[in-house]
Amino acid sequence: MPNGYLVTVGDASLDVNDTIDATQVFFTIGATIGTGGWNWSGIWAGNGSFYSNINDTGTFYEGTDGNVYFIPDTWFTTSGSAYVTSAPAFSLSILVDGTSGADVIDASYSDGDGDQVDAGDGSGPSGHEDTISAGDGNDSVEAGLEDDIVYGGGGSDTLEGGSGNDTLYGDTDDVSPGGAPGNDSILGGSGNDVIFGEGGADSIRGDGAADEIDGGEGNDTIAGDAGADTIRGGLGNDSIDGNDGNDLIGADQASDSSTLDWGTLDENGSFAITGASETMNVTITTTTNGAGQTANVQSQGSPAADGLWVSSLSDPVTTTMTFDSLIENANFEIYDIDQNTGSWDDLLTIVAIDQDGNQVPVVFSDLDGLHSVSGDDLNADGNANTGVETTGADDSVTVDIADPFVQLIFTFDNGESASNSGLFGVGNMTLDFTVDYDAEPGNDAINGGAGNDTIFAGNGDDSISGGIGSDSLDGQAGNDFFNVGEGDTAIGGDGDDYFQIVELSETPGAGANIFIQGDEGDETTGDTLNLGTLGDRNEIVYSNTDDAAGGLSGTLTLEDGTLLTFENIEKIICFTPGTMIDTPFGQRAVETLKAGDLVTTLDAGAQPIAWTGSRTIPCTPATTPIQFEMGSIDGLSAPLKVSPQHKMLVSHFSCDLLFGQNDVFCTAQHMLNDRVKRVAQKTVTYVHIMLDTHQVITANGVETESFHAGPEGLMALSDASKADLFSAFPALKSDPYAHGKSAYTCLKFHETKLLVEEIAMADAWRMSQQSAA
Repeated sequence: MPNGYLVTVGDASLDVNDTIDATQVFFTIGATIGTGGWNWSGIWAGNGSFYSNINDTGTFYEGTDGNVYFIPDTWFTTSGSAYVTSAPAFSLSILVDGTSGADVIDASYSDGDGDQVDAGDGSGPSGHEDTISAGDGNDSVEAGLEDDIVYGGGGSDTLEGGSGNDTLYGDTDDVSPGGAPGNDSILGGSGNDVIFGEGGADSIRGDGAADEIDGGEGNDTIAGDAGADTIRGGLGNDSIDGNDGNDLIGADQASDSSTLDWGTLDENGSFAITGASETMNVTITTTTNGAGQTANVQSQGSPAADGLWVSSLSDPVTTTMTFDSLIENANFEIYDIDQNTGSWDDLLTIVAIDQDGNQVPVVFSDLDGLHSVSGDDLNADGNANTGVETTGADDSVTVDIADPFVQLIFTFDNGESASNSGLFGVGNMTLDFTVDYDAEPGNDAINGGAGNDTIFAGNGDDSISGGIGSDSLDGQAGNDFFNVGEGDTAIGGDGDDYFQIVELSETPGAGANIFIQGDEGDETTGDTLNLGTLGDRNEIVYSNTDDAAGGLSGTLTLEDGTLLTFENIEKIICFTPGTMIDTPFGQRAVETLKAGDLVTTLDAGAQPIAWTGSRTIPCTPATTPIQFEMGSIDGLSAPLKVSPQHKMLVSHFSCDLLFGQNDVFCTAQHMLNDRVKRVAQKTVTYVHIMLDTHQVITANGVETESFHAGPEGLMALSDASKADLFSAFPALKSDPYAHGKSAYTCLKFHETKLLVEEIAMADAWRMSQQSAA
């Protein structure tokens, strides 16, 4: 954050002879107005002496607070008076102010000064470019025509930009500070709008062309609408929908190294890391010596250098920079250790402190041979004829600090009289961060919508869908869920990511191929690729199957002809995951089981899986799956979907009464009722778990059969699956009964109906007896 001098623009127009306050103030630059000049009388910051009628050139700026400021090129004052000697053409925008209450600000509203929206007293060609500050309260603002700036202020505001390229701020702002964050509703309207939700759980819609939207803090709901939008949810668990257009959602991971931008700092500044939602706070404090000398963040010297400049009289001055997180590998330059030639006696001590309060090594590199170093002390050396450049950045020493630290302390001892004051500067500072500054933090739900979108999800467990179009999806850190369609590139990043291939009725072919990369960082169970009903994992051409070399990689041509290429995947499945199978080690999702894994059987204890397979087929009356809803079978922990021919074990005293057996198999399609139903869908994938013999296993809490490779079971397999099965059970190729008999008697259709009716009557009688008791 620069420091400069406040200009009083009395008639809303910047003119010669406008008054300038010669006391330095810090401000945030909103726009550069242009170059000009001033005349000042007062105390010069360089030596504390009074001068009068000094002319200097400089630059005028419009601050984000709506005021005009001047920054001189050469002379900085600490107090006094000044006026404008030359200036570019500039007029202030008329500000439409709200109150602290719940205002409705539109074309019919008039503030205390008589200012109105779209009344012709704003800026722009028709005077309709208004600046509106709604203030505190739950306000409703309609900005109307042309390119407006709207500050919602505190409270839960509703902001509508209207036509034009508007800039909308949902919460507290520089024009009316001090308000409380609110849950704002913001509509950009037509035009290329810039929208900031700021704090609170905001609802934001771009509703126009190419909008820039930043949700800020809070759990925001953001929609980009038409156009190529740039959207960042910011902090919080956000829901983002890019809608139409080639959108950029989120931001690439912030660099772990950056150059300190002195224009964003003051004595208590916040340094915003490029590309990140968070900021690294830098607090600068300077002890004030007897002459009132302090630090100035500005550009100074000849040649000029941006940085932190500290001037001192006879008393030492200590300046401290404190960072709110550890940084390392710092590199910066020191300028102008002595200001006047002929008296080379200034001393600068630089100390770096780590988070435990200990000093870390500071290394100096002498760039011009005119300095001496002793420990943490730096001296300027020379004489009256050959000395250090005294007024600019040519006199520089490079400082390197490799170890992590949180604080830098500069102690400057001038050692001269007031007439020979000293000055030093710190600039060109680069830092490495030891924390990850995330660009899109939180557990976000992001949908790119139509168009070729680019999505960066950031840290957190995110749900990411590119939508229609050739999208670029980057989950970054966290356990992310992806819906991946034709033409998409999906990068999982760190964590256990899940990639679901989806059909969005896009046109396959050139440019519509899919690339998926799981990555290997911070994994627990690994990355999962779910082909759904769109591909057969038995047809994958693998380029790598070694988990130690990055996991599964390969290619597969999907059912519609789309080429899928994948890398660094740990699990590939072909069914809807979630069915939980009992094992000796607890329940495991069926998609994680493979040959050799143990499952728990009813009659033989723990048994190894001999073979697994799957097949995706169109749904016909003979193949449509049967779903057992909750309550359909005692013990069911979650809905269970099986093939029509799949066998369920029924254990009830009615089995013995009717068939002389305690337990029997019933075919799923014979058990249909209001809780056991066919599930209508276009295609279905059935997965098979086969043991050495036919057994009863437990799925979602109920007892059901393992795959039985009899004649009926073999008919359900594809040719590729049969070939795979025959390699594990060669005898089945010539003898379809080689797998052995069924584990239990399987009832016929009419027998199952009789049993179901008998069980229903028995249960009804039991319930009546319990009610009577």
